[in-house]
Amino acid sequence: EGSSRVHYIQGHAQEFYKNNFDVYAMNYRSCSGVMNNTTRLYHSGETDDLRLLIKKIVAEQRYDEVSLVGFSLGANVILKYLGEESEGIYPSIKAAVSISVPMDLRGCSYELARGFNRVYSLHFMTTLRKKVTYLKNKHNHEALKNINVRRLKTFLDFDDLVTAPLHGFSSGEDYWEKSSSKQFLHRIKIPTRIINAKNDPFLSESCYPTQEEINNSYLEFSYPELGGHVGFVRNRLHERTHLEEDSLRFVSLQHTNL
Repeated sequence: EGSSRVHYIQGHAQEFYKNNFDVYAMNYRSCSGVMNNTTRLYHSGETDDLRLLIKKIVAEQRYDEVSLVGFSLGANVILKYLGEESEGIYPSIKAAVSISVPMDLRGCSYELARGFNRVYSLHFMTTLRKKVTYLKNKHNHEALKNINVRRLKTFLDFDDLVTAPLHGFSSGEDYWEKSSSKQFLHRIKIPTRIINAKNDPFLSESCYPTQEEINNSYLEFSYPELGGHVGFVRNRLHERTHLEEDSLRFVSLQHTNL
């Protein structure tokens, strides 16, 4: 439920811009501060909007080289997109960085339903319930009619009752299976760095694959001990993270015209 205004995107945008990159920050449907007009929202496997944005930017601005940086849900979308496009990937894309990636959606959903993590789930559900209420009032969609919004307390509830029927999945389990990026990792064919903190409360153990397990030389895995979920702060008084330089360094190595 983040947006282009959150500190980690602002910090990355500033770091890349001052090092001669143009920066585009993509807001997912309903996350820009304005609700979209259709019943379709965003979800962890929705790559069509990203695909359209990349094609539009490259065609209109005529960039020779593009890199992608994603956070949390956006990181999963990037990895899935790169795997889907592995045979005919846009030649402009040179590198990708994915941070705090919930690459196994099923595992992460159950992780967030446990213990103290339920506090995070309730926090997310506060805004998601408002969006479902908005959709129920605006659209006469069969899937929305019988949803008791108050009972949407976990991602298990939300994905089964909202995400799946609104986006063509047969169930929440079907959505998790088809939208998790982990299954696409072996197909990625551009340099990609994946950064997941070991103390990330959102991620299950299945979100820390090894190089031997995936067997893809294009991938570089980094699992620091600390960082939480899109945290990685330098100190309490400094909103910027220490990831900006890391992302910039990795991306810059793959570009030829800097």
